Amino acid sequence: GFLLTLFLGLRSPRMVVCILVTLVVGLISTAAAACFVIGALNIISVNFAVLFIGMGVDFSIQFAMRYREEFDREDETAVEALTDASAGVGGALTLAAVAAAVSFVAFAPTSYRGLAELGIIAAMGMGVALFSSLTVLPALIAVFPLRAVYKGHRPNPLAWLGRPLVVHRRAVLLGILALTLGALSLAPKVEFDFDPLNLRDPTTDAVATFKDLLRDPDTSPYTIEVLERDLEAAQALATRFEALPVVDKAVTLASYIPEDQEEKLKIIADMNLVLAPLVMDSGPHDSPPPEKTIAVLETFQSQITELQAKTKDAAFAASLGRLDEALSGLRASSDWDRDRLRAIEPLVIGDFPAVLSRLRQLLSARPVTLEDLPAELRERYLAADGRARIEVFPKADLSDRQALRDFVAVVRSVAPHATGSPVALLEGGDAVIEACLIATSLGLIATGVLMLLVLRSLSFAFMAFVPLVLALILTVGSSVAFSLPFNLANIITLPLLIGLANAYGIYLVMRKRTCGDVVQLFRGSTPVAVLFSALTAIVSFGTLAIARHPGMAHLGILITLSLSYAVVSSIVLLPALMAVWDHRRGGAR
Repeated sequence: GFLLTLFLGLRSPRMVVCILVTLVVGLISTAAAACFVIGALNIISVNFAVLFIGMGVDFSIQFAMRYREEFDREDETAVEALTDASAGVGGALTLAAVAAAVSFVAFAPTSYRGLAELGIIAAMGMGVALFSSLTVLPALIAVFPLRAVYKGHRPNPLAWLGRPLVVHRRAVLLGILALTLGALSLAPKVEFDFDPLNLRDPTTDAVATFKDLLRDPDTSPYTIEVLERDLEAAQALATRFEALPVVDKAVTLASYIPEDQEEKLKIIADMNLVLAPLVMDSGPHDSPPPEKTIAVLETFQSQITELQAKTKDAAFAASLGRLDEALSGLRASSDWDRDRLRAIEPLVIGDFPAVLSRLRQLLSARPVTLEDLPAELRERYLAADGRARIEVFPKADLSDRQALRDFVAVVRSVAPHATGSPVALLEGGDAVIEACLIATSLGLIATGVLMLLVLRSLSFAFMAFVPLVLALILTVGSSVAFSLPFNLANIITLPLLIGLANAYGIYLVMRKRTCGDVVQLFRGSTPVAVLFSALTAIVSFGTLAIARHPGMAHLGILITLSLSYAVVSSIVLLPALMAVWDHRRGGAR
């Protein structure tokens, strides 16, 4: 899909090969820089490869299409076309690369390590991509230039769009305004799934078993832990926990001491009077002689025959018949001797002696104290300095996000110092959200300031900035509309979008400043280059949508949607804003 998109946009195998070689060189260089600066990659920062391809191919397509536009002129040679393309698009590429790098560097101050490392690697990648697009790619094109047979005017697939956007600019803006308001109305309902379990394949045995454990309050792995100064204080706090509606039970070391021991010991003593003679150990004894064992087997076999004749249960009668037949066959065998008889005894008696021994032990029960508990259990609930641990079990299934939030909130209202898996999940999720919001805000601010400084026009900076903001709003609205909650993997969509999509507005605004009006803008190669740059990025990230890892799949879906919104906003909304600005400026004049 990626190669097909490139070929459809460039219509030249040579140009496609040149861009691919440039991408490979840049990707290897970025990977080497990442290994040198960061070292090991994580599940988030490993996405730098897809990110580099998306941005690297964007720069290359912008240069290559501008080169084709210049090459198509009658009075241009291949060398002159390269020179003019570099002069014409170099500034826009540099601004786009710097803006993307600045937005990615905004990830670094955040507390989300994966996002911070991705930002550093991506920022380095933008420098590598810009350098490769302005050096490696022109050098390759100079070695493998377009042949003269390709020279001449080619149809522009977006040339027709300029005039309708100018004529219907108000309708376009009103329609997009309505869409934006709809997305904003959904934004308050956006959700964040902080459970990393939901990023794994739910059909695997491990995940299915873990969810089964979550459904049972007695086995739920999501328990809250609280430390108290001693066991007495822990027991008092556990009693308060058990009175909460969201708590199933609160376990301390004292929970393993049986209640009502005096009453239970009296019952055991009464049972001992009756059962003790039956289970009394008579001590070691010699095995009976073989003749006695054979006589017992014969008696047993005759009783089987009698019982088989009396029983009315057909299945039981059939089972007795098979046993009688097996015993008869055993006795008829030629090796019916002492060894065979010794082998039969444990099979018949089974674990009956062990059961009797266990019963004798139970009947000799005595009061249980804390000192009687196993050392491993004591160490689990009681520290060496006397501090005692309370383990609080939830009543609800904590695979439900709201149930987990309620459980943590209610328990921490009683014990603010509580910890454990539910608390870590909730606090970790809040930290990730905060990190991504900080990265998004810093990226927007840095990008806006950079555009204002470079473009030196509040109007042009605003117009280049609007498509990016609209794409962010529509992405948040789509998360609600399509039931795609943000999670630990796809939350990076928002800050990534700033680095990926801010270039589209920059390209169009800077080209508009040189060509005059919107109609003339769409006759050039820049809108087409923006379209195909976005399509290649969409195809690159879209491959993540079919990943078996649910987290990566959701990341691919959301980035695909956000990039689609960004390119449509740039090609439709931005020209309409330009047309309004041209109209008002003309009226003012």
